[in-house]
Amino acid sequence: MLTYDDYVTMGGDVARADFAPLEARAARRLDSATFGRLREERPLRACARMCLAELIDLYAEEAEASGRRVVEQQNGDLRVRYADAGAWDARRDGAVIRLWLEDEADGEGTPLLYCGQ
Repeated sequence: MLTYDDYVTMGGDVARADFAPLEARAARRLDSATFGRLREERPLRACARMCLAELIDLYAEEAEASGRRVVEQQNGDLRVRYADAGAWDARRDGAVIRLWLEDEADGEGTPLLYCGQ
């Protein structure tokens, strides 16, 4: 859905070698969130391309952090608690998708994020 060159032009900084799996994951998530409504759209609308680029950056950040985001720490007897990476990502990538696609509709006027038929 998004080429590496387009991604870099939009300001992305993920290495070319890391791009393909991150883009595939972002594309699958976008397809799921829009119930396939963007699957056949060519060229892909600008807001969807921006959404993909931001998701790629988000997933790259997650991969770099390896799900080790600290949510609580103590000093006495040194206690550290980490966030559940899966739950954290679900909230963050959902927010990115809503930011870019909340007011968008398909060619028939159906909102892209509408979960009905």
